[in-house]
Amino acid sequence: PPTRAQHLVAPEARPKAPIEVVHEGPTSRAAAQIRWPLYGADGDDLETLATLAVVSRILEMAVMEETRQRRGMTYAPLVGVEMRPRSDQGVLLVVVESAAADLDAVVAAVRDAARRLAAEEITPQMFEAARRPIQADREVRLSDNGSWALTLSQSSREPTALSDSLAIGATLDALTVAQVQAAAVRWLTPEPIVALARPAAGLKEAGEAP
Repeated sequence: PPTRAQHLVAPEARPKAPIEVVHEGPTSRAAAQIRWPLYGADGDDLETLATLAVVSRILEMAVMEETRQRRGMTYAPLVGVEMRPRSDQGVLLVVVESAAADLDAVVAAVRDAARRLAAEEITPQMFEAARRPIQADREVRLSDNGSWALTLSQSSREPTALSDSLAIGATLDALTVAQVQAAAVRWLTPEPIVALARPAAGLKEAGEAP
């Protein structure tokens, strides 16, 4: 396997303007991806992975609050973390589909939610509300033979897969609000990469080139 020295940290330069594409689907629908690169994150460190899992769950709750409670929208964005073993790069991303007319407002809501979390607004209540479902899901997987079979099959490619599976519970239990807040500040403070997919007909009607 490659060593960490063989992985390069990507530059911090990123597109400042949204990346716009068109789709040939229903003219009433649009979609967006909002991505915060995790340059320098350690994909082999359990504490990093556990912390990012909690941050993504908190971001999901914050986005739901911003879109539904504050703005009266009913969309349900998907939030997650993508990290590869033995790498120092990943992404924290939000994916959402909406009515075409609401796309910009939904993206603004996602970005506002991220800014609040990066401004040190994570409370102990938010932390526990995010961590508990992750812990509960792990307990379910511990009793599932299919999950263990998958872990064992991964061990041939990832030697630490089994030990990591056994250790992640203690890592989650030991996490603190301060660790999660520091991660939110580090990763959500920079501006994200935004990609928008609008209906082709909608762009043409607005006089924009596809």
